[in-house]
Amino acid sequence: MAAQHKYALLVLFLVFGAFVTDFANASTFKVWRGPGCTGPSEVYGCGCHNIRYHGGFNFDYTGQPARFYSRSGCRGSILATFRRDRRRCASFPYGSIRIFC
Repeated sequence: MAAQHKYALLVLFLVFGAFVTDFANASTFKVWRGPGCTGPSEVYGCGCHNIRYHGGFNFDYTGQPARFYSRSGCRGSILATFRRDRRRCASFPYGSIRIFC
């Protein structure tokens, strides 16, 4: 019985490790406050995020697509969906982002 319990814990640990690794390697969206991708920045990962800075961005695609919305809270019109790396060092109109993980 103790062997089965240890085996179950090992399987649980491996599954948990796989989830953590997947999130650690998820796509990210980095934004900068200043034009030309300068100044303070923020990085967004999985889930829905309001975009605070609009001076430039870099989307690092690692298999999880991102959808961009016109308003905060991932509401409003869908303005774009990214399924590859993208970079723009100028202002952009997105109000929020959802990275699907």
